[in-house]
Amino acid sequence: MRFLLVVPVNRESAVEPARSMSEPGTLKARTSTSTRLLAQEWTDHPEELTVGTSRFRIDAAAHCDVAARRYFALEVTGGVSDGVEIETLETELSTFALDYISSVSSFGESELPWVARYALLDVGEDDLPHWMAADRTTIEFSGDAAIAEAVTTTAEMGWGNGLVRGWNAIPQPRRHEFVRGIIDAQHIWQDAARLVRRNEHAFERAIACQKKPTRGAVRSLASESADIEIRVSSHQLLLDDLIQNVQGLRRLVADSLLDAWRYERFVSRLLERNRDVAHQVRNLGARVDSRHQAAIQATLLVLGFFVIIDTTLSLISTAYSGEVSGAPGGDVGFFTVLRSGDSDLLLGASILITLILAATLARRR
Repeated sequence: MRFLLVVPVNRESAVEPARSMSEPGTLKARTSTSTRLLAQEWTDHPEELTVGTSRFRIDAAAHCDVAARRYFALEVTGGVSDGVEIETLETELSTFALDYISSVSSFGESELPWVARYALLDVGEDDLPHWMAADRTTIEFSGDAAIAEAVTTTAEMGWGNGLVRGWNAIPQPRRHEFVRGIIDAQHIWQDAARLVRRNEHAFERAIACQKKPTRGAVRSLASESADIEIRVSSHQLLLDDLIQNVQGLRRLVADSLLDAWRYERFVSRLLERNRDVAHQVRNLGARVDSRHQAAIQATLLVLGFFVIIDTTLSLISTAYSGEVSGAPGGDVGFFTVLRSGDSDLLLGASILITLILAATLARRR
């Protein structure tokens, strides 16, 4: 039995290059494409007949680069016993693909998040029992939609597994378009998943800041949130590129996979998480600003209280200033009263008034 195995690479350390915004070319036929952000560069691998002790063999292998991300595609064949457990078969196929990729690249298993498995059935070949789950999308492509010949070919797309009926009836160029459509869908999903992980990390940082947010931490978190928001907006351009610049079987397969994976719901949840993080950042910023304003108010109050004491001392000093032969203002007046009074009592009274005002303001706060 023949299988197609498609494996994305999840290497976060890769530097993402600037995305080209050049104008797309002319779509001269219904199957032509002129992608910008979804442009694919394919490299064939030398054929490897076997990997380890597996009963599967590789008929064709290649990797595809889209922007800074890499995807591997393997077409393998091998015998499948009657009554085999589907979970056992899935595990064996996934392990086979991971072992092969590890042998021809520097990517480890932790960087390969999943293996998409597609059973490629020839015309008249029986389906694998229980290979597809109930939650799947069925498409029919033939004629002008995918195949030049009048052959009806169907595919079922699901989470993890898929199958194609009539693979041997599809011309080789259309088979390539089928795989390209899978890569398009995986790339769009991978980009959204990366943003979800960044959102989760930012939300964890927001939670950690709740107890006592600092201005530096909130500023860093706000910068991260703003960058995620820009990336979320940029992510929408990938789907726009698929909608506007991809046609034929490639477009049909990508759309069907995204529908099967409930991509629209996934992206809506992504947008909600992004808004939640931005809301938490605004709340933290408001708390930091409020605390900063409170500190400024307290400082101004302290300075105001010192002004009361300083004014009292200034009045006492002024009362004892002037010529020795005569007091300012003569023998009567405000300064005469100050000179004849107890300076310690005046200073103590001003301090007492300051403390009363401070206590009154503290109770109101």
